[in-house]
Amino acid sequence: MLLGLKAITVHIAAPLSLLVALAVPQTADAALARRWEVTEQAELAVRSGRVLQGLKLLDAELKQCKRPDGCHDAAVLRAFALAKIGRHNEAEKIGVELAAKSKAGKLPAMKTVEALLVVAEARIYAGSWEPAVDALGEAIGLIQSNNLMASVQMGEAAFNVATLQIIRGNTDDGAKMLMQSINLFQALGAGHQDSLAEAIEALVDLAEVKGNEKAAAEASAVADQVIAQFAAADNARFTNPMLRRARALQKAGKAQEAEKLYQTIADLKEAGYGRDGFESTLAVLDLADSMEAQGRVVEALTIKLNATMTMMRVYGGHPLTAVSALNIGSTLLEKGRADLAGSFLEAGYYISRAALGDTSVLTLVSALKLGSLKLEQRAYAEAEPLLDHAIKQGEIAAPGGALAANAKLHMAILYEKTGRAAQAGPYYRDAAMVFERVFGPTVPVTVQALANWAIYTQDRGDFPRSRTLYRRAGEHIRQIAARQTGEGADTFRQFSQVFARQAAVNWQLAAAAR
Repeated sequence: MLLGLKAITVHIAAPLSLLVALAVPQTADAALARRWEVTEQAELAVRSGRVLQGLKLLDAELKQCKRPDGCHDAAVLRAFALAKIGRHNEAEKIGVELAAKSKAGKLPAMKTVEALLVVAEARIYAGSWEPAVDALGEAIGLIQSNNLMASVQMGEAAFNVATLQIIRGNTDDGAKMLMQSINLFQALGAGHQDSLAEAIEALVDLAEVKGNEKAAAEASAVADQVIAQFAAADNARFTNPMLRRARALQKAGKAQEAEKLYQTIADLKEAGYGRDGFESTLAVLDLADSMEAQGRVVEALTIKLNATMTMMRVYGGHPLTAVSALNIGSTLLEKGRADLAGSFLEAGYYISRAALGDTSVLTLVSALKLGSLKLEQRAYAEAEPLLDHAIKQGEIAAPGGALAANAKLHMAILYEKTGRAAQAGPYYRDAAMVFERVFGPTVPVTVQALANWAIYTQDRGDFPRSRTLYRRAGEHIRQIAARQTGEGADTFRQFSQVFARQAAVNWQLAAAAR
């Protein structure tokens, strides 16, 4: 399964450019090696993302089965396919039963391993981390005890371990485990390009989250080469090359052309995985984002709402459910629908906290968003613990970072609203200084933070400092105005004049106080 989750902070110890070089394909053989004892048509359908078609073929095989082992491989592959289309709870039960039957029937160890890998994957889709780790641990133990380390199953196990480690914040070990899976798939050679490509795509995710555009581009190029060896144009499993083209078109201002590609991807995913498939849901969210970027907000919101409801219904405890809930909650908030946004922001916060813990970036962003909304709604008793959580854990996750500073700015406002103005000063100061350092002086949010601090110091009678802050904010906003044209420049110039007048007023007040 592709990592998918990018709302995490990633640190990779080894240079990504070196790691990607190890994964450059050495063969142009397009044939995939057989892995299960099922018809080639059924296996190829599942491995190429035509999962609904594969399920029909596997159901037919099982119905006509006359093998002594009860067509174990067909049952395993069917469970694997079920997990891909949103029926992971059913897949988990089948996988557990098949693993038990495999042990009882004394089938080869690899048969049990395959069943356990299905169990682990199903649990990952459900957001059940510890049970997934248990299944993977048992699978790896069998692989080791039966001298099967140089197998595609070991590579898949390593890949899933890496996925879990990265999702849960153990990114150094996760990156190392991911490279182990890539190296193993490459060593296995021709026939395992699909597993290799999937692992490299996860490496692309890591590089993008880290902000390493060069490494992400290198890994993407390698992934594209590998995928081109075996994937037809209608391969629903490997649409990332198309996704990268769509993003490039969008970045180049060709929004309509990009949307066509996003729509093609969404159609492929739905045809392959059904509407409830994990991949299908992610694809329609990308499509909605492209529509929103073109100003078609209502259309985009409708799609996002349906996708988020699907995530909540099918993948309740998974972090991406939290991501989608936070996404639509934020959009609703921006469009002035705080009355609708609250339930989605709450869902995002509580799901993220349960799945990833109190210290994950996603949990902290959710706490900040929800706390800000509660502050706006004057639900101060509910807002304070959320903002406090974002401040304390945000400082631990990224000392001196923007997330904690943003939470401090909102907490300062809360302190003033609840009669504790004396406690607000340090938070106003910290927020302004961090924004100035992190975002730079010529960003509106920095100017706003300085203005908030200036107003606070003026209200407290510290006129010299207030004058200095107003002058600083005014200088920043003049620089912003200089880069604008038309009405935008006029608006910013008017603000700079307001700040200049306030600076003059505070100079007079300071002089009078002397």
